[in-house]
Amino acid sequence: MSEDDEDVEQSAEEKQLEAEIKAIELDISLIDLRRELEAQEELLARWEESVLQLKDERREAETYHLHGAEDRKQERELQAELQQAQESVALLRQRVEQLEALKASSAA
Repeated sequence: MSEDDEDVEQSAEEKQLEAEIKAIELDISLIDLRRELEAQEELLARWEESVLQLKDERREAETYHLHGAEDRKQERELQAELQQAQESVALLRQRVEQLEALKASSAA
């Protein structure tokens, strides 16, 4: 076997190893993103429960005329922050799905 043949064989082997390393790195990134997504979804669910509880408390307070304009403003702000968090989680979920599709297409 000539030196050129050995170089080509080594180069092909190096490319294969690099591809395998990239696949492993992608797997690790996906695992990390999935973990982050799950944590964000859990936090978002608890936040939604809190907002619903605040709404219930507000309705109860309105019954007794204890809920003022400042409380309604705070509730609107919390609802807006919750909406932003939901959008961020949706973007993260979309990114995870894109990476999973990329992984699936590169594996095929």
